[in-house]
Amino acid sequence: MSQLSPENCGFILHLLIVPAILIYITWVIVPTEVLAEWDITYYPPKCWSIYIPTSLLCAFIATLFANAIANAFMCPKIDSIDTIWDDHSRPYQSFSKSSAKNMNRLPEICDIDVSLINNSYPEK
Repeated sequence: MSQLSPENCGFILHLLIVPAILIYITWVIVPTEVLAEWDITYYPPKCWSIYIPTSLLCAFIATLFANAIANAFMCPKIDSIDTIWDDHSRPYQSFSKSSAKNMNRLPEICDIDVSLINNSYPEK
């Protein structure tokens, strides 16, 4: 496996999680005496059977909130010019005589300046 593609990582994660869940369910359901008969003596206390899934659920929810907060801090302010123009913006090219001969084809996609849009609306 030379490259770790998402498919390979997902498959490996599946191979690791399914046995872990089966071991966890066995540890929770099977009584301590039966585990001792199977010569399984080193395991965490049974009270952790509630702590582990609760911790995983809290970590998942905290990750969602942390991701939302990080995205909110990475966004530009609402009055920033970065919300209008970025590195991929294509400025509006005004009509020229060279483009008059190409009137039958669609114009290229471009970003129209906000001042042009604001000027097209009548003042109140």
